[in-house]
Amino acid sequence: MLVKLDGSSINVNTNDFSSTLVRGGIENQEKVNISGSTQTLATAGSSKTLWGLDVDHYQQTDASRLYIKSSSANDTSSGTGARTVEITGIKSDKTVDTETVNLNGTGAVQTENSYFLIYNFMVTSVGSTGSNVGDIKAYVADVDNEIVNYIKATENNSSMCIYRVPANKIILLKNIIVNGQCNGCNLHIRIKNTNSVEFSEFVFRINGFGRHIDFTIDKTYSTDNIIWIKLVSDSDLIERTKNCAISVILNGILFNSE
Repeated sequence: MLVKLDGSSINVNTNDFSSTLVRGGIENQEKVNISGSTQTLATAGSSKTLWGLDVDHYQQTDASRLYIKSSSANDTSSGTGARTVEITGIKSDKTVDTETVNLNGTGAVQTENSYFLIYNFMVTSVGSTGSNVGDIKAYVADVDNEIVNYIKATENNSSMCIYRVPANKIILLKNIIVNGQCNGCNLHIRIKNTNSVEFSEFVFRINGFGRHIDFTIDKTYSTDNIIWIKLVSDSDLIERTKNCAISVILNGILFNSE
């Protein structure tokens, strides 16, 4: 409480803004954390999305119902592995929705909703193993070449760092935090804008051990902009040294555009 010269009091909000935002205490604003990690780089001179696979994800041009399947028969609705997964993504009307899918092992199960992009993908119930036994893929039609998200075996959660701004929203990207060690790559914050033009907004060098980056961005992106992390390996990267450990968090604030 502050006191005026005449002795009357002034009530002020002493809460930290970020803490209040996380608790949902600010109307029409939502904190967004876009996170991901990887333990491998792509082969020399090539690139990959920041996730568990060594290839890029498949970027859809249209919303579609997706297929979900595991590489293990144990990941099924009554199995010892993962039984259900939860998907959060941008639907065909460009709003956010979440749905739960009952797994069918190596048999593909189709989502109820049509999606432009899945940005959260995680196991929500398991059998006796406590985790997914196989690799679980979300894909459009081709399980090998049209993968839109992925949960590596035993990890229960996707490691993909990607986001698409929903309808009637703007995201203010506040900062990026990177912790990593590797043998040589550049980390790109990639943007695909509303005109489908793709570009690197920022590029950071990741090389050596214990690399830490905390960089202020403070830029806004409107509805339909896609934001993700891509790693570009050095052209002289030795194949046997492609192992790494890189984790990224993009912190942002989502608010109404109207």
